[in-house]
Amino acid sequence: MKKEKKREPQEELPDKHFLPLNKAQVGWLVALVLLTFVWLIYPGYGWNHNVFTALAGDSGYYSDDYDYDEDYDYDYEAFALENIDSVGNWTREIYDGVEIATTRYDEDYEVESYYGGDDFETLEEQVGRPRSTYRDDWTGFDTITATWEYSSGNEYISIDITYLEEDGMIISKDIFGYDD
Repeated sequence: MKKEKKREPQEELPDKHFLPLNKAQVGWLVALVLLTFVWLIYPGYGWNHNVFTALAGDSGYYSDDYDYDEDYDYDYEAFALENIDSVGNWTREIYDGVEIATTRYDEDYEVESYYGGDDFETLEEQVGRPRSTYRDDWTGFDTITATWEYSSGNEYISIDITYLEEDGMIISKDIFGYDD
């Protein structure tokens, strides 16, 4: 028969707080939490920068008459499409009719080629010369982005068409606008 050992009673642990921290550690933790809170909501810092600077206005104080939901839900593309006739010879039908090239990828998901896009010169004949152009090396191909713009008072509209420099095939289109 096996001889059982007697267990000695365990010492009761003193009642401790949830986090066994000393006063200096608690101080640093509180300071970190406060700094994080200030960074998140203080105008000019953090994720709420736009909302809080708009709420503060020029005076730096909260303004009750600001409706930040209106800016947040603003559809820049819809505004530009509704007012596209202001931009040179552009129309909604022309913009919607621009065919963007399909992208062909290789086995490493790198852009291999483009096919099927409209010709930029044909589009330019319809809508006129762009206001500006920008050369780039987009996805490994030499490209040109042509921009048509309209600006009057608080209204602004921009149409960007990106095409391959080599053959003029359109690979991207974008429209943006607002009325302050």
